[in-house]
Amino acid sequence: METVRSEDLKAGNLNVEWFPITQHPSIPPERAQETSKWITLQSLKGVQAGGWSASNEWNTLLDDINLTTVEEYLENIWRGKP
Repeated sequence: METVRSEDLKAGNLNVEWFPITQHPSIPPERAQETSKWITLQSLKGVQAGGWSASNEWNTLLDDINLTTVEEYLENIWRGKP
């Protein structure tokens, strides 16, 4: 399991062996690696800044729906990766 240091994120550095590669027609294949790394970095910075934090309002309004936490989502994406 890899750990991303808070200081690295703040400095704009993503020092990891693996990150998800984004494939989209607007991203040229030769830029997919650097674009994907940037997207991953910005997503993690958003999580760190609380951008994905939410109140419990939806959980109480939709109590019959089992929502995925950010931690569960990220663990599922990165499970089995270096």
